[in-house]
Amino acid sequence: SCQKMQKFPPYTSITVSVKFTKILYAQIVSQRLNAPKPFIMPLSTSKKYPAAELGMKLACGFEILCIDKYYTGLSSKPNKLNTEVIHPSFLNSILYKQLEKIAKEQFLKYQKNSSPLEQIDEILKLPMVSDEVLMSNIKQDDD
Repeated sequence: SCQKMQKFPPYTSITVSVKFTKILYAQIVSQRLNAPKPFIMPLSTSKKYPAAELGMKLACGFEILCIDKYYTGLSSKPNKLNTEVIHPSFLNSILYKQLEKIAKEQFLKYQKNSSPLEQIDEILKLPMVSDEVLMSNIKQDDD
């Protein structure tokens, strides 16, 4: 999915400050990822390389979230429940039908609120902040 970079193409990249926990930062920096074709990376000896690599990894991570079949395959339509372990007489009871309805509603509510794909799509629909505003808060790298 990172070979195309449809949602987060590199040509739209800008320099921004991103907050990480120490653990997440250490993990993302230590993991190796070869730059996909759309990314033109500076030489690994360049001072700009660490920031460019970090940005590339973030963009690829967001791209994977948006393209991943696990997230895009989730549907708001309830699937058939596995009822093999439930006694047949209970399946037809009023209590079962009430519990099933509550469970489906809760699942769909939670699923909708927790989908990273939907959250990212909502953010992407927001109006873009002007370059002047973004560039006004740029700080030098800590390194």
